[in-house]
Amino acid sequence: MLKKRRNQRPLETGDREQRLEAAGDKEQQLKQRLEEVQVAATRDKEAATGLTIRAATETTVKSWRQEVQLESEA
Repeated sequence: MLKKRRNQRPLETGDREQRLEAAGDKEQQLKQRLEEVQVAATRDKEAATGLTIRAATETTVKSWRQEVQLESEA
């Protein structure tokens, strides 16, 4: 058996417009936050790539220095 809802009234035109406006504001806030998160993620990814390149370069330089040192000792 279905129950009747108490105090149910049709939405007034102003209420509907206000809800739509609030939903639009919320959507805009979410889009802005998504963009901020995407920018931060890109920045973090670029930083991680830079660290990887730096570590690889340092390893290569150390290897070359060891080779030069071994050659000079020989």
